[in-house]
Amino acid sequence: MLPKLNRLKKQEDFLHVRKSGKVIQENNFGLVTSPTNSNNNTRFGFVVSKKISNSAVTRNKLRRVFREIIREKLEKVNNGYDVIFLVKQRALDSTREEITKEVESALKKGKIL
Repeated sequence: MLPKLNRLKKQEDFLHVRKSGKVIQENNFGLVTSPTNSNNNTRFGFVVSKKISNSAVTRNKLRRVFREIIREKLEKVNNGYDVIFLVKQRALDSTREEITKEVESALKKGKIL
């Protein structure tokens, strides 16, 4: 499970990142990154819309996959960023390995890894 220090929770935090963040598009997700003023832990948020699936079970499963991938990469992540993953429909058909490669690539593009 992703530690509480590394989670984006408040709606105002999500809105701030979306407003001021830089967007990186991948096949399975969009990544919005925003540097924070302090050198605190990097925080992550995950958005899986109902457009992806009406089933909450499916949406939560996708969130868990992304959270677990981030948890595994957490030691390598630079501090001082807020990051939102906007999951796309294609992620349903992708394997975990494909998603992991894309996450790593996107984090490197955003200078978070």
